[in-house]
Formats: sequence, C-alpha cells, structure tokens
Amino acid sequence: MLSSLTIGRKLAASFSIVLVILLVIALIGWNGLSRMGDAQERVAETYEQAIFQVQKEVDHLVWVNNLANVFVLGTEFRGQLDYTRCDFGQWYYGFRGSDAYQLAPADFRRTFDAIEQPHRELHQTAIRILRAMENGNRGQGLEIYQGQTLGHLNTLRGLLDELGAGLSEQREVVKAQVERTAMA
Repeated sequence: MLSSLTIGRKLAASFSIVLVILLVIALIGWNGLSRMGDAQERVAETYEQAIFQVQKEVDHLVWVNNLANVFVLGTEFRGQLDYTRCDFGQWYYGFRGSDAYQLAPADFRRTFDAIEQPHRELHQTAIRILRAMENGNRGQGLEIYQGQTLGHLNTLRGLLDELGAGLSEQREVVKAQVERTAMA
C-alpha cells in the first residue's frame, strides 16, 4: 500500500508519525515534571512546618521567661493564658482539624496529639502562679513555676523536638521520592 502512495503522502504520513511520537514524549515529560513539582512542594511545606515549630518553641521559651520575670523583676505578666488562643494553640487546633493532619503519618499524629496536654498544663500553671501572686503567696507561685511550669515546658520541648525530627525524616522521604521521579 505504501508503494502506491505519492512521495508527498509518504512524507505527510511520516511527519504525522513523528509528530505523534513527539506529543507522547512531551506528555510523558510534562507528567514527570508535574509529579516532581508536587513532590518539591511537599518538601517545601514540610520544611516550613519545621521552621514554624521551632519558632513556636522559641515563643514558649519567651513566654516562660516573661512568667519568670514576675518573680525576678516583679513585672506584670502579659502573656496569653488561654492555651487555645496563643499563637501556637491557634495553629495547633487549626492544623489538627485540617486534611493535612488526617493525611499525616500515624507516628506524626501520635506525637502531635501528645503535645496538647503539656501545652494546656503549661498555660494552666501560669494561671495558678498568678493567683498565688495575687494572694501574696510568692513562695507557692515560685514552687509551681519550678516544680510544674518548667517540667511541662521541658516535656513540650521534647515533643516539639520529636515532631521536628519526624518532619525532617518526612522531608527526606519526600526528597528521595523527588529524586526517584527526576531519574524516571
């Protein structure tokens, strides 16, 4: 059948075949780039979460230092007492209700969930300290601070560190996926 075709038709058929092959190659390349872009976006989001977590840890260190200044400097404490309304609490409960939380690995969710209690108790110790101070019982306030506040802070910091390590591990997994996608 090809022998009965004119040279022009043979060239047109060959060109059409080459064009179809180029379109298939372009689609495969576009799909790969799209998958790689999605994977890189996941790495970036994980990295941003890790940075945010570190910032919130620093915020709570400042918060606890300001609470200590009630004893050391006699200053008034102006930190947020409601654990759901501090910056971390707002982020925590917002993230906990998100699809990203539901899609997160079980280990991440377990550690993330464990943060709630020490965070809440940390804020509750401040309320008890301030009440003790208002009642003129500086010793009781200091005892709560040293015996409970610092303990809850250390627990919270440990969990945040664990969460950060999990995020770093997750980032490495996604990064490896990006590299495998780029090689494919």
